[in-house]
Amino acid sequence: MSHVTKIEMPDTLADLKALAAGCKRLGLELMTGQTKFKWYGQHVGDYPLPELPGYTKEEVLEKLSAGRCEHAIRDPKNPGAYEIALWERKDGKGYHVIYDFWSGGRGMSEAVGFDGKKCRKLSDAYKIAQVKRRAMRAGQRVVETKTKDGRVQLEIHA
Repeated sequence: MSHVTKIEMPDTLADLKALAAGCKRLGLELMTGQTKFKWYGQHVGDYPLPELPGYTKEEVLEKLSAGRCEHAIRDPKNPGAYEIALWERKDGKGYHVIYDFWSGGRGMSEAVGFDGKKCRKLSDAYKIAQVKRRAMRAGQRVVETKTKDGRVQLEIHA
């Protein structure tokens, strides 16, 4: 079986350095330039293909069936886990995030906080890294603290 979906990420996922930092924060790795990703291996028609602007269903199926990607996210602590694929958007504005969540992605769902549409942990880690990178590029200092309820709070100082 396979259950492949497009993961909703904040804005347009385009900042690979922020994504790499977000992955590292979660103990994952962004494998830039990796052109194949690990998933169930075949689409058996038991779940709808992800709809991606600019891609035909045939293109999605062909790329998925070949396991192709431009980059991938892997869990180095769990070599059996499925990987998350990044596919270039046809409009050139970043990447689509593709994931096979069948059987919890063999552990990847927990690692990224997958809830059926979004990967909460991965999305939050990406957003935190984006804010930090933007602030540092502007010459600002970032102080990160955790609140009592476990949320991350960022203070930006000039």
